[in-house]
Amino acid sequence: MKKWNSFRVKSPTEIEHTASHPMSHQPEASRSDTKTRAIFVLAAKKPPYCVYGNPFYNHAGYGNIFSVDSEGILKENVQNYEYCPETAIHGMVFDPAEEYLYSADMWANRIWCHRKDAQTGKLETVGSIDAPRKGDHPRWVEMHPSGKYLYALMEAGNTLAVYTIDEKTKMPVPTGKTYPLVPPSEF
Repeated sequence: MKKWNSFRVKSPTEIEHTASHPMSHQPEASRSDTKTRAIFVLAAKKPPYCVYGNPFYNHAGYGNIFSVDSEGILKENVQNYEYCPETAIHGMVFDPAEEYLYSADMWANRIWCHRKDAQTGKLETVGSIDAPRKGDHPRWVEMHPSGKYLYALMEAGNTLAVYTIDEKTKMPVPTGKTYPLVPPSEF
């Protein structure tokens, strides 16, 4: 099993190469001739100050969590958490308490919810919900400061979908409301 590599910057001119732990994934993800590429990163604003990243395109069914040292420098890969084989995450957002992470999954056409462990920063899957319409392709998500609403930009439909957040499960619940981002044609 191959190991993913990480880099720790010691100074502007010196880089120490380290390897993280093995990852269970489709081996094609590591090949240079596939489209699998890193596309999104989100730094926690509350302790533990982990950094959350996602690949995109083919074979991108996992997200990655990296710890940081006291200076904020990437330290090590602490978790590779699973989405699904069709996944292509393009955007993520934490709730205001930073207890739940929401991910926009373009290719699986769904919104994911993960619970963050307050001690380790690792994630546990709560669940996922399909986009309002087949082929909507959620691309970005943003959370209302109250934590009661999640907004998802649907790339294919050029719409903004509104979800409420279930108080008990923390899963997004469709409101049935979507708003067009492109004005209707006058012709």
